[in-house]
Amino acid sequence: MAKSLTKTLMLPNGDPQTDVGRIIAELKSLNETLYGLYGRLFGNLPAAGAPAFTRGASVAVAAADLVIPVTHAIVAKTTGGIEALTLADGDPGQVLTIVLSVHAGNGTLTPATATGFATIAFTAALQTATLLFVDAATGWILLGSGGPGGVPTVA
Repeated sequence: MAKSLTKTLMLPNGDPQTDVGRIIAELKSLNETLYGLYGRLFGNLPAAGAPAFTRGASVAVAAADLVIPVTHAIVAKTTGGIEALTLADGDPGQVLTIVLSVHAGNGTLTPATATGFATIAFTAALQTATLLFVDAATGWILLGSGGPGGVPTVA
């Protein structure tokens, strides 16, 4: 019997800083759940201490920093104009969530390797995209996206 995994994020209460903090906390929990699920399904996660990324940790990325780091599970990105964002390959089983925490221009993400999409365009504050890195051949796949002002544009 198949089980479904559903997580509902409680979104904006009117204070952008509070909303971003709450969303990041919820995403940390979801990231750990997805990481564990992937490990149980495929059993090929890196050994303890081996991953180059920090599970459950978040990092803020400033405007004009165009590289989305693969060192943390959650990236809170600020845009400072129209930005062409890049994403390197990750580790097999790595789950990465990108949150557009401050929108001052659109940011279009292009992963080095991806299956099912080529770009994700973040066009409004608090839009999110959650990605899973499968392996070097498949690359990143999109697990889900959302946001109170509409979902990011996936192409």
